[in-house]
Amino acid sequence: MAKTSVDLAEYTNLVESAAAEYAGRYRKYGFDREDMSQAAWVWMLQHKHKIAEWFEVDEQSGPRMLGRAVRNAMHDAGEDAKAQKLGYSREDLKFYRKGEIAALLDVVFDPESWLEKPTPDGGRSTPSDPATGGNWAAGLADVARAFEQLDAEDKELLLAFHRDDKSNNYMADQHEVSHQVMSYRHDRALKRMVKHLGGFAPARLHDEDCDHSTGQPWPSGRRAMSNAAARALTQTQYEDDEV
Repeated sequence: MAKTSVDLAEYTNLVESAAAEYAGRYRKYGFDREDMSQAAWVWMLQHKHKIAEWFEVDEQSGPRMLGRAVRNAMHDAGEDAKAQKLGYSREDLKFYRKGEIAALLDVVFDPESWLEKPTPDGGRSTPSDPATGGNWAAGLADVARAFEQLDAEDKELLLAFHRDDKSNNYMADQHEVSHQVMSYRHDRALKRMVKHLGGFAPARLHDEDCDHSTGQPWPSGRRAMSNAAARALTQTQYEDDEV
């Protein structure tokens, strides 16, 4: 079957509208509207075959997928410009998944857990300095810091689940909502913590800091950026953006 022909010029207004929005976010890092527009057009020209496939599968959803891809291209370009301006590498960032955060929350309220981490065989080991790869201590510190940035409602909910070990059924009954609603609220609170910890990992970035093959729910690889360095960049580096 021949590929659907897509005239990219028809989507100039889409590109310019998104460029104006993202330029406002990243102008202080030296990235203006023209830069955003160029980043989008370069991506589109490099992925013409992929775009054609989107329109071939469904001409109605094709423009929506193209719009999302354009915005992601601008987001990545802006984040690269910000990293260069602030003097860090995006590849050095640790991106947390919801599952990781939930596992760390289960122990973050226990003072003893900061001194010894569990091992896959059920034993305990002493973590090393976070600045030299002590991912257990660094992960707990990161999650504790993100937890403090939540509002009172989310804090209360996560404390019940992860400190007091309350079940979803119990919490749903206490708040007089359905089990599905309570699950949604729990998931939403974890997503907010993800954002406080730097947002969701870009699709282009393979996160090698978390090794799930060992069954360990915490970061097991070497941490590229120390916790102290991450904290120092909190106010400028971690923005409430989702890819």
